[in-house]
Amino acid sequence: MNKAEERRREQQQKRDETYVQWQRIIRRDGSRCRAGLPDCTVAATDRHHVKPKGRGGSDEDRNIILVCRICHNRIHAHPERSSRAGFLLHSWEAEGQGGIRGAAFWTEGE
Repeated sequence: MNKAEERRREQQQKRDETYVQWQRIIRRDGSRCRAGLPDCTVAATDRHHVKPKGRGGSDEDRNIILVCRICHNRIHAHPERSSRAGFLLHSWEAEGQGGIRGAAFWTEGE
């Protein structure tokens, strides 16, 4: 097998693993947005890493929640609020630590 075929096979395997994980998380979250921020569309469309990979987060199920696009954009646009609500973890926080506190901890107008 040449390098191009090997690369294609690895990419397909990664897509298959991602699909299987997506299905597990849909079963867990019920395909509903876990954030529920203002203007939430309720239907989950995006995978969100609670502890971003750039901060040392993983692709483990415990680090991924399903959110709608509107909430996903808000989470990343407002990191302080998102951290307070448990939607974003800092690099020193462990995955699964604290848990999602939810939209009640998200305050508009601050």
